[in-house]
Amino acid sequence: MDKSYTPETHDVKWQKFWEAEKLAQPEVARSRHKRPSGKTFSLVMPPPNVTGVLHQGHALMLALEDTLTRWHRMLGDESLYLPGSDHASIAVNMQVVKQLAAQGIDFKTLGRDGFLKECWKWIENYQPRIFGQIKAMGTSCDWSRAKFTMDPELNKSVAYAFVELHRRGLIYRAERLVNWSPKGQTGLSDLEVLYEDRESSLWHLKYPLSHDPSQFLIVVTTRPETMLGDTAVAVNPSDPRYQKLIGKTLRLPIVDREIPIIADDYVDASFGSGAVKITPAHDFNDFDVGQRHKLPKINIFTKEAKIISGLPAEAAALAGFDRFDARKKVLELLEKKGLLEKTEKHKNRVGIAERHGDVVEPFLSNQWYLKMDGMAKAAASAVTSGDVQIVPHEFHNQFMRWMENIHDWCISRQLWWGQQIPAFYCESCQYLEVAVTAPAHCAKCKSTKVSQDPDVLDTWFSSALWPFSTLGWPNPEAKDFKKFYPTQVMETGFDILFFWVARMLMTGLEFTGKAPFSKVYLHPIVRDADGQKMSKTKGNVIDPLEIVKTFGADTLRLTLNALCVQGRDLRLSEESLDSYRNFINKVWNAVNFARMGTSVTEWQSRPKALALHDRWILARLDATARDLNRAWSEFRMQEAAGLLYHFFWNDYCDWYLEASKSSREESQPVILHVLGEALKMLHPLCPHVTEELWHALPGVAEKDSLSVESFPMGESFPDTAALAEFKFVQDFISSLRNLRSESKVPPGKKISIYCAGLRENSTRVLSENQSLLGSLARLEKMYLDGAVPDQKVTKVLVTALEAGCNVEIVVPLTELVDLNEEKLRLAKEVETLKRIVESQEMKLSKESFVSKAPPEVVDKERLKLTEAKDKLLRTEKALAEVSGEA
Repeated sequence: MDKSYTPETHDVKWQKFWEAEKLAQPEVARSRHKRPSGKTFSLVMPPPNVTGVLHQGHALMLALEDTLTRWHRMLGDESLYLPGSDHASIAVNMQVVKQLAAQGIDFKTLGRDGFLKECWKWIENYQPRIFGQIKAMGTSCDWSRAKFTMDPELNKSVAYAFVELHRRGLIYRAERLVNWSPKGQTGLSDLEVLYEDRESSLWHLKYPLSHDPSQFLIVVTTRPETMLGDTAVAVNPSDPRYQKLIGKTLRLPIVDREIPIIADDYVDASFGSGAVKITPAHDFNDFDVGQRHKLPKINIFTKEAKIISGLPAEAAALAGFDRFDARKKVLELLEKKGLLEKTEKHKNRVGIAERHGDVVEPFLSNQWYLKMDGMAKAAASAVTSGDVQIVPHEFHNQFMRWMENIHDWCISRQLWWGQQIPAFYCESCQYLEVAVTAPAHCAKCKSTKVSQDPDVLDTWFSSALWPFSTLGWPNPEAKDFKKFYPTQVMETGFDILFFWVARMLMTGLEFTGKAPFSKVYLHPIVRDADGQKMSKTKGNVIDPLEIVKTFGADTLRLTLNALCVQGRDLRLSEESLDSYRNFINKVWNAVNFARMGTSVTEWQSRPKALALHDRWILARLDATARDLNRAWSEFRMQEAAGLLYHFFWNDYCDWYLEASKSSREESQPVILHVLGEALKMLHPLCPHVTEELWHALPGVAEKDSLSVESFPMGESFPDTAALAEFKFVQDFISSLRNLRSESKVPPGKKISIYCAGLRENSTRVLSENQSLLGSLARLEKMYLDGAVPDQKVTKVLVTALEAGCNVEIVVPLTELVDLNEEKLRLAKEVETLKRIVESQEMKLSKESFVSKAPPEVVDKERLKLTEAKDKLLRTEKALAEVSGEA
């Protein structure tokens, strides 16, 4: 066994071992497990985007998921942790376009096929990097089953899903407003739009009445440039100001178009002038108003968000202007005409494309949509009934609100990279056929001029099928689908509860009739030590792979688990990493100690224990194992890590190993057995170091693996007597250690003590463990007959084993200190404290200080005086006791 754990060599060593032995393959692990449970456990990894490197959110995800998987594997469950990666349609498309632009290449010149070749080069470059980073975390994924969202079989499942949903009437094509990214040149779903409050203006515009151009209706808008596409002005039907104008018309400035004044409850009469311009082609609310009133939809923008050509009147001169430049021109024209009433400052809520960062434009476009209402009701019902549980529960209500207010999902994207929509158009008769494979000819007119829809599907569409498409669906007889579906847990970040989790739940219920998972565990955001979100801009990013290089994968895994509290953000710092690296070193040193000079080879079965400390550590092992299994089953990751930390560091190392030194030979089987069981419990968190230490224990074969050992469950009937009795011994020793520390007794000095107030049970325990107490509390003699010496003493109370009773530990002062030296020390301390009190009183008596110094400074000086006076009283009392004057 090496002197210390070196992650850079040991981590790689065991990762290669697990891979060579195929221990992450559920069939292999089951065949090697001593007590297979007959159950299955499956968890599909949320597939990272193939766009770069892992971040701390990925590291947390991997640490938590692998912990749960390794635990289930050791429980004997046939466990599958299925890895994969996502083709990230928008993100990869954007990255490849950038990469080509840096080489001076306009991606459009390559054509679709040429561009897709560049995208596949990107995948071939970055996917191995991502998978290598995942492996560096020590994850026990079954790489033989690794999936990519654009693998041929997954492409087929996506096409099948689209065709089937279309057949069921749930997918349709319609001309509607979409969130359009001019920079990305694609439509977006509502979830891909972020909102920011930005300083802007409210412009009050005059629209002349057609029948009397000298009269105006004032409309208020935040987007004056869109007036070019106005097709009405709306007022509230109950607003008395405009009753006589409803049904009349206005002359739209700049474009010189006649538009009606309509009445609609949508209008808030108290906002602005109470009259609202209606632009159905460029505002979602206006679109709905336009549908109700059968208004025309006039699109004034190109896909690049520039003013189109062909607008009438003065608007024609604005062709080609960017939307924000057009705003300035429109305002200039209105002002020249005297039609700009006034401008007010206003904070406007602006939609931003999450990926491209540009302002989203509501844009009239033909897109594919998926109806959500029926699927959402089914998903909500599964959560309400408890068939699917969301952890933490606080996200339950958020989920339900979203399900109740869901909109149809725009699933088409105007990109080249991604799964092309399986819809085929006849160029001769315009017949549309939706099919898994391209038809040879048109089903209606038999023309062979058939072309596929150029759009691709939203990435989240393929991701929504992930828990079952990766297992062989839509083939219901696929081996993995039959065995591992539904999965047990979906672990992911709470920020994609609606992006992904809800959609997986809806499609899983729609296609399989079963929820794809029974529990959703949402992990928190990883922040820095100050609670700030990590970002490259702030310079506070901690690269998980750099942590692995410096601290080792186990330290990172353990730290992330230990800091992971349900519903609270996780703060990661180098101090916390140092702390848990020290814990791993403690484990390493404990194994070194346990192995020293031992001839014991049989330690894996539970040994008989006679000594109290041996019985106690076995009982603590049982309690910890039971609590640990319960914590992991409830996703209380921090509690689980805390249980292991406390058991190994405090119970096993600090107390038990010290106690066992007084009975080393007799305790050795217990020392090794408990150590082996503790390594098993720690393995899901720290697989590398525990595997190394397991192989250092006597009798473990080279091909054995801790990963398929049986996880400790704890005895059904714990030794409660041993727990209570050793707790009494611990309290007894701790009280004496505290007294020695306060009295500054040299560590090597032994003292004698007297015990009073003893009853039968407490006396028995102290008597039976005199050797242990003498060793750990540094006792010369311990008198249990109740006699108390007739001299100056100090006393400590310890709760006895008998209910409502205390044991009084009496220690002569001569045992703790040299009385003459103590008198001199205390007298000197009294004089020092008197000077401090006098100085503070003098300072606080000066009016110039009290009146001029800041109040917090004065309060601080008063606190110093109070503390000095209290300490002086205590020290004078101690001096009196030592001097025999008390």
